[in-house]
Amino acid sequence: ATEAPPQALPPPPIDHSAEDLVVLPYEGTARSMLLTVSLESERVVLDTEMVFDTGATLTTVSPRLLEALEIDIPDDAPTIQLQTANGVRSSPLLLLDRLWLGGFAVEGVSVSVCDNCGDLNGLIGLNVSSMFRIEVAQQARELTFHPEDGDRHLDIAHWVSMSLTRSGDGLSVTATNRSPRTISGVL
Repeated sequence: ATEAPPQALPPPPIDHSAEDLVVLPYEGTARSMLLTVSLESERVVLDTEMVFDTGATLTTVSPRLLEALEIDIPDDAPTIQLQTANGVRSSPLLLLDRLWLGGFAVEGVSVSVCDNCGDLNGLIGLNVSSMFRIEVAQQARELTFHPEDGDRHLDIAHWVSMSLTRSGDGLSVTATNRSPRTISGVL
């Protein structure tokens, strides 16, 4: 008897239930996708349009958006150097309470302040998008977000400093949190 050649298995079905994904329409082109998101501060929830930017490491917000959210930049805010299309620039960091993509909330989002964003309210960076598997439907002009257990290192890296101390034949690691939120599971 001759054995039949192995058959390729079909891909597993995708569950498109509301709990597993969010589909958001976008405006613009695949090079500049403008999404409507909700940003939440301690006192304000605001719907706004932001550019979905797969090349931005951190989410950025404009000063006028911070003003609308009633967020002040503290004097002791961490400052980072960012490589942008217009060169290297310095930017203070802040924490947003939440960024909502449809019904999904991303808690404690680090954002840099974009002083030269022009008319843009900001960019959605990898610190948010890495929390999802994302599908782009260019014909339908939609992004589909499937939540995943993302790595939050992009959000906490600038808020935590670590030091090593040698004691006898061991090492002790100390982590100091400079953010206004509790951070757990750093090590």
